Amino acid sequence: MPNAEFDLFISYRRSDSAGHARALYRDLCRRFDKQRIFFDRESIEAGSVFPDRLREGIDACRVLLALIAPGWLDAKNAAGQRRLDSEDDFVRQEIAGALRLGRHVIPVLFDDTPMPDAGQLPEVLRPLAACDALLLRGKNFEYDVQLEELIRLLAAVPGMPVPLPAGAGVVVGAGLDFDVYRRTPYVPIRLRAPLRAAFQPLIDDRTRFFAGRRQVVERIMQFTSRDEGGYLVITAPPGFGKTALMANLVAATPEAFAYHFFAPVYGEETLDEKFFLQNVLQQMAAWHGHNAELPEAINELRALYQTFVDTPLEHDQVLVLDGLDEVAHWQLAPYLGRRLPAHLHLVVTLRDVGQDWRRDYAFPADQVVSLALGGLDRDDIRQLFAGLGAAGARIAGNPVLLEQIVDRAAYADAPGLGADPFYVRFLAEDVAAAEVTPEQIADQPRGLDAYLDRWWKQIVQLAGDAPLRDLFGTLAAALGPIARGDLEAINASLRDDWAGDFFEQVLSRVRRLVRRDGAGRYGLAHPRLRQYVADPRRIGKINDYRGRVLDYCRRWPEHRSPYALTCLGTHLADAGHLDELARLFSSEWLAAQWSVLHTWAALIADLERAAKALLALPAPDYPRILGLVVARQTARELMLGFPDEVFVAWTAQGESERALACLGALGKTGARAINPLLAVAGKLLEVHREGADDHAEQAAELLQQVIDQLRLVRRTNEQHQIVSALAALLPRGRGLPELRRLQLLRQAVEFAERADDPALRAAALGSLASALAASSADREQARQLLDRARTALSGIDFPADRAFVFASQLPALQILAPATVLPELTALVNQGKALLQHGSLAKSPLIRLLERWRPGDCEQRQEAIALLCRLAGLYLDTTVADYAGVALSVIVPDLCRLGRVDLASDLVERCWAADALEGARIVAYAIDTLQELLPEKVSVWLVTAAPLTDPAHHDMPINRELFTAAVANARAATGDWHGALELAATLRGSERADALVGLLRRLGAARQVGATQRESLVDEILALAGDADEAARNDGMARVVAVAAQVLDGAAGSRGEALLAQATALCLARLPEGELDELRRLLAVALYADGASAEALRVVSGMTWVDGVAATLVFLAQAIDADPGRRDAYVDVLIKQLAERAGAALYGDALRAAAPLVVGLARQQAPLAGVLAEAISQGLAALRLDDQIDVVATLAAGLCLVDADRGASQYGRLLDWIDSLRAQGYAIAAAAIARFIVQLASVAEPLGDRLAPLVDRVRAVAADFTDDADAISVRGALCLFDVRQGCAAVRDGLQALLPTVAALAAAGPRALYLTRMFADLVGRRSGRHEAQARAAAALAEAVVRCAHPCPAEASRVIADCLEQALTIQTEDDRAQALIDIFGKLPAGPAGWSRRIEGPVASVLARTQIADGERFVDVCAAAVAAMCACDDVDAAERLARQASDPDLRDRLLSDIERERERLTLGELSDFERAFVAIGNGQLAHAVLHSVKVENDSANILGYLVEALVVEEWGTERERLLAEFLPQVAAPLRALHGTAAIARLLAEVEAVDGAFLAAASIVGKGGGQRIG
Repeated sequence: MPNAEFDLFISYRRSDSAGHARALYRDLCRRFDKQRIFFDRESIEAGSVFPDRLREGIDACRVLLALIAPGWLDAKNAAGQRRLDSEDDFVRQEIAGALRLGRHVIPVLFDDTPMPDAGQLPEVLRPLAACDALLLRGKNFEYDVQLEELIRLLAAVPGMPVPLPAGAGVVVGAGLDFDVYRRTPYVPIRLRAPLRAAFQPLIDDRTRFFAGRRQVVERIMQFTSRDEGGYLVITAPPGFGKTALMANLVAATPEAFAYHFFAPVYGEETLDEKFFLQNVLQQMAAWHGHNAELPEAINELRALYQTFVDTPLEHDQVLVLDGLDEVAHWQLAPYLGRRLPAHLHLVVTLRDVGQDWRRDYAFPADQVVSLALGGLDRDDIRQLFAGLGAAGARIAGNPVLLEQIVDRAAYADAPGLGADPFYVRFLAEDVAAAEVTPEQIADQPRGLDAYLDRWWKQIVQLAGDAPLRDLFGTLAAALGPIARGDLEAINASLRDDWAGDFFEQVLSRVRRLVRRDGAGRYGLAHPRLRQYVADPRRIGKINDYRGRVLDYCRRWPEHRSPYALTCLGTHLADAGHLDELARLFSSEWLAAQWSVLHTWAALIADLERAAKALLALPAPDYPRILGLVVARQTARELMLGFPDEVFVAWTAQGESERALACLGALGKTGARAINPLLAVAGKLLEVHREGADDHAEQAAELLQQVIDQLRLVRRTNEQHQIVSALAALLPRGRGLPELRRLQLLRQAVEFAERADDPALRAAALGSLASALAASSADREQARQLLDRARTALSGIDFPADRAFVFASQLPALQILAPATVLPELTALVNQGKALLQHGSLAKSPLIRLLERWRPGDCEQRQEAIALLCRLAGLYLDTTVADYAGVALSVIVPDLCRLGRVDLASDLVERCWAADALEGARIVAYAIDTLQELLPEKVSVWLVTAAPLTDPAHHDMPINRELFTAAVANARAATGDWHGALELAATLRGSERADALVGLLRRLGAARQVGATQRESLVDEILALAGDADEAARNDGMARVVAVAAQVLDGAAGSRGEALLAQATALCLARLPEGELDELRRLLAVALYADGASAEALRVVSGMTWVDGVAATLVFLAQAIDADPGRRDAYVDVLIKQLAERAGAALYGDALRAAAPLVVGLARQQAPLAGVLAEAISQGLAALRLDDQIDVVATLAAGLCLVDADRGASQYGRLLDWIDSLRAQGYAIAAAAIARFIVQLASVAEPLGDRLAPLVDRVRAVAADFTDDADAISVRGALCLFDVRQGCAAVRDGLQALLPTVAALAAAGPRALYLTRMFADLVGRRSGRHEAQARAAAALAEAVVRCAHPCPAEASRVIADCLEQALTIQTEDDRAQALIDIFGKLPAGPAGWSRRIEGPVASVLARTQIADGERFVDVCAAAVAAMCACDDVDAAERLARQASDPDLRDRLLSDIERERERLTLGELSDFERAFVAIGNGQLAHAVLHSVKVENDSANILGYLVEALVVEEWGTERERLLAEFLPQVAAPLRALHGTAAIARLLAEVEAVDGAFLAAASIVGKGGGQRIG
């Protein structure tokens, strides 16, 4: 060692920077060779002469790091002399020696310590003041940007080795007792892995008093450094330290390992299969670059695990699974029986109790290596005791004492195994606490039980036998940590004998057996101890204590104990009281769980436990089980459904624990959590600035989750909005801990720079730069980011995209480069209308740019005014007048601030004259500035705006609602609260809620409003919000009440708290309506099939949504055409329901569903056809214009069947109305006109000669469509009128449209930002030729319509369409066109598949798509089209031409399911309704089991089990509308229609319990007593 060379020497003073030095040493060891870093505690061997070794280290080093903390300069020795002034000071000697020898010295400053001036230093150290210093904040520098800067400085020193990249080695060990394994490179686990944080308490516990095991660790690291993958199975009896070994393995470099501990002591959820999969997959995702959100369904999680495990890796990776034997309720073998690819290593541990674990877990025989873990040897014990102070060092240095420890701690049954780690740890604790001296080692008893027995006797003497038995008996019977109050309530002896402080005194003496968690609750420290304390000799009968605990938990209404509410369900299940468990879930229980535990996590676990237990019974009660399944998902979704306003209100009123608990649940769902995470983080920082200590760290944790989940956001524009909101919280002044802030900022920048979309990349960097530029302390970083953003902007050409990006950079430019702003804005405006040529989506970037520009800061004020006027002119141009009011509401205040009130007023008047609505919007949106500068005109403008809130002035209801809300807010700004509330009262539903939230926020900021008036206005607003029932149905009302709580907080005593409780209750009562309608529909059809028509109609009338009512009644009426009497009974009910539910939500959909029935009735000459048509006509105002045209055209078709003259006249009047609408500027969709044409063509025969003039008028309408895709859609439909001239004419007409499709290949692309946004909105992938792809699909739709009269000619044109799609250059657009065309084909006539199979096969054989998944989508769409045509043989022929065997097998599997569907034969009415569930695939398979295989019992059991274990998606909506109805067919086959009715009743009871619980919470019930 004395001759060793060192690269680095770490100089520090132990009194002020020992912790900093230790952390820095560990981090540097990850990047440089540990053996070449001099650190006194590691580099000086025992027995060495300390000063000599320091001098040798200085002589041999290249660089000295002088660690300077706050006490470094002024530290004094025992004599009161400053240490630096003493020549004996080691720190002085180290630095002076390095300076004298010319070594490179880098001062490292901690905790904002300033660099000492030369005058403050002794003369020998004064050259230190001239050295460049580096500032490091915090104690953990792992991956921190400042550490990277230090490493960069070190690498620049001549002779220093090149630092290893992050992730090039693995650190294993505890404290400073660690090694760096260079041969095990790894990809750091940084991607969204929050679930493994659940194991941090375990890791913290098991890394204390751990040392040694070097040989075992070497074996592990040797195994994981092999290229070939495999399993290392570490076995040992209980208590041998397997978990401690694994904890220490991962603790030093947690980012190097994926891990999961099956450890029920630390949480029952660690044994849950789904939690296991979610946890390990979150970690393994980083290895595979998997950025997508993890699936929720367990079968999808299993499949993803298989994919990860089967995928080869480039670097060695390790997955640690500890405690396999703890898993009892599901099988681990499927996860451990797979062969592992190269570089993937699974290190697993399990208890060896003589079982055949190789067989039990199905490890591949040639890939498994076993390692039997023995006890500790002398070297392990020596290392452990060496770190325990002077007494420990004496033991470590005495071989005799070490041998005595090995002897005393030996296992009685197997002394050759070595020392019991449990015994050694307890002994080490006693030595560290000075309760055992080295001289007393020989007096210690042999064996752990004997050691604990002696200690037990001592405690009995202190504490008394009965209380001690009660304590440990209760802890042994308890299922988890339990509070002192619970222990005392269960055991009178603990109350009476251990009163006051004596309880804590006793607990401090039994710390080795009892661990106390952060919440002050107690539990046994290790599962092995349960066996010791549960011995009847110590506590008597354990079942007695289990009974005590269960009885106590049953009394939960008396005490509301968190332990009882958390564990009662498990106690009941363990005791076999399953019926009591199933009855547990009352509204009172639900309310208590929420109010006391702040979460429904325990409730969800209990519901799952109960469902699984009932499922295991010999005769499961399936309706009850499914009710529990629905309750489980309901609890989950209610926890996830709180709006941001409620989260913020909780945080503001000190209920941050509740907010964090719900955010924790929401975080598991991925990107859904981002907005509330940002909202709560912002509020926490605000509260932190007011004095709350820990809130800043909590906010940092939440923002880390935002970054982790950011990659899961699909939409580009949403990603940018999130980055912008995140950036606003990252400047130094917001209060984040500095180290965490830098880490978050670095990760946000990394995300921005890795964005695929160049517009997003430039905009995100610009937003970050703008946020930092606002903080003077962050200006330099802002400048660097702005430079990178400007570089990215240079590659963006489209004006709208440049406006979008420039808007994000503008705030930074105005601070850092103000002279560049006006020229760049002028260049953008010079683009003129090109800025707005992409429709309404393009207006948003430009308006946002206007909002962020501060023209008042410009030195060239006149140029700024002129530019604003030019921008106003763009929006006042009649050809681009949309959004003029919004844009001018920004421009007008800017002109006012520039002193040109006259110009501002003139713009308002000009806009108002051109379009009164847009003029009024200017005033409403710019009210605050205009009220200040133009108060007289504002009052006139608002009076003039009042009549414009009438619905007659608006083309769509939503536009009227938004306009009215804006005017109401403007009135409030002028102090006219009465007028504002009058307008708000005219709004409905969520729009009213939005308006009321806006008014409340304005009220909260209105300082001129007194406390009495404020409370009165809040009362009026709350009254407008509606009663509790209405609020529960309207999501927005909870927001209203939550904001009201904040407005009144502190101003009205407990009123704010009561309102917040009400808001919480509203959220908990927000059960979505109508989700049971599908089940009700099946029940109604089943009752109808049973002949119970009256009961069926009662069930239908009880459905929530009127569209479902209409669809069901239409279905039933059509099913009994042969029985006019019964049919008319259903039609009568339909007519009455339409009348009674007029104006209800989805009423328009009901009218569309009912309209085709009019045609059917008219064909049968049924008198009710006219009555139903009249009922539908009465409600047409509820429909959009396009839908009105569609419905009226359908009704006219029915009329044609009864009276051709009246029908023709009706079509004529409809065309008159269409002409009138177009004359008024209404844009009617091409699809609506195409459907009109199809309806008209369907009655060509009864119309006869009356058709021709109608067709001429329709052709005139069609000629006005200029968009190519629209023109193709309408002109293609017109070909239906050519049928009378022969199919050749139809063919010619369709083929004439092909050149239009081909011509679109030369069409220019949309702006990139807009293209991405559009694709996000419609769910399509698109590129430069998206218009051509859409046109090809539109033509295919027209061709298929014409295939019914002319199948041969249509098939030839379809072949041409496919060929046209094949020529599309952009791969995504080509694939989308083919998928869309294939999707149109099933609408063709019978036998159609024989005609189109050839063209489809030919195109598939020549389709070239590099994206493998996209190609699969194309092939699957083609095969699905053939199956939908009921030609599975053709589908199979297509599938078999696939060259990829995996693709072929996948397609054939889909086809096999379709064959099952075709074997069902003719379906009954109930079966037809049943197979309409979801996409029909699962329903067909279920019906096949019921009808063909006669296997109802097995399929019912399978379905229920799948729902219990969540084989499929878990959203409540899908559960109730798609999956739950699947049991109806087998349930009815086994138990009759009554079983479906009972299932419906069970679910309705569940919903009733949750609604009642919400009411209890809203009234303040369910709180803990005492």
